Amino acid sequence: MDYIEATKNDLKVEKELIELYEDLLKSLPEGRLVTKLVYGRRYYYRIMPGTQKQVYISVRNLHLIQALKKRKYMETALKILKENVKVQERLIKKYAPYGDKDILSKIGKGYQPETANADNVPIYKSRYRQSSYDSQHSRADGNREHYQNHLSGDAPHDSRDNWIGGTIGQSSLDFKADALIHRTSFGLMVRSKSEAIISEFLNKNGIKFAYEEPLYLHDADGRTTVRYPDFTLYLANGRIIYWEHLGMLKDESYRKAVWKKFALYYSNDIVPGSNLIITCDSSTGGIDIAAILQIIGSLK
Repeated sequence: MDYIEATKNDLKVEKELIELYEDLLKSLPEGRLVTKLVYGRRYYYRIMPGTQKQVYISVRNLHLIQALKKRKYMETALKILKENVKVQERLIKKYAPYGDKDILSKIGKGYQPETANADNVPIYKSRYRQSSYDSQHSRADGNREHYQNHLSGDAPHDSRDNWIGGTIGQSSLDFKADALIHRTSFGLMVRSKSEAIISEFLNKNGIKFAYEEPLYLHDADGRTTVRYPDFTLYLANGRIIYWEHLGMLKDESYRKAVWKKFALYYSNDIVPGSNLIITCDSSTGGIDIAAILQIIGSLK
């Protein structure tokens, strides 16, 4: 799924929510709530449209209080959703694709590739556009060899640039690539807004890293298995550190998968305090940027 398709899908969901909320508002009582705290006790008042008169609501009328709270929530949500729709519709209208064919169509014939199958050959090879089977699997093999060398202490300091593609790398294996919907300022596609924030700060602080680079480990039976750490950091002193950011801890199946993954990490000597960083969103989905910056500062 490309950027515009993801935006169109989001736009469709927002329009459906607008329709749903507008229908629900019709069934809710008019007015807004005012609350007052007197000697530790909260009192509720209702103000009808077009007036400033406050009418006391008994706590026994809890249904009315909850209905007015719901109205305020939906009115606020509608305001946000409608503004988002305007922004996204303008974006879709003005957004210009930047694939090789799109770029070549904007320039003269003299700049076109001099090859019989020009449509299939990009002029500029981008690490974000690797697609050939050979390049994907050779990179995976290099990762396995590098990781095994790292465990034995034989990994050369400069070898990492041979397989992460420079300062910033993205897995060429495209692990669940359709979920990569957030683009950073430097072109890296990630799955969540929190990961986008972490990526931005890593890049700004000059820390080399790869996003979801395949990591080859050994399970309890000695078999080779692959996992995809959110970030693999390559520090200036030659250390390799893995960073996992957790975002759906309320989901039981997600939690079980995370603990299983961490158990595998532990059995392969990847542990917090040594070569593993673990951060997570708050229970409300927020991210502590100050904590993220503190962690990154300690790596420099």
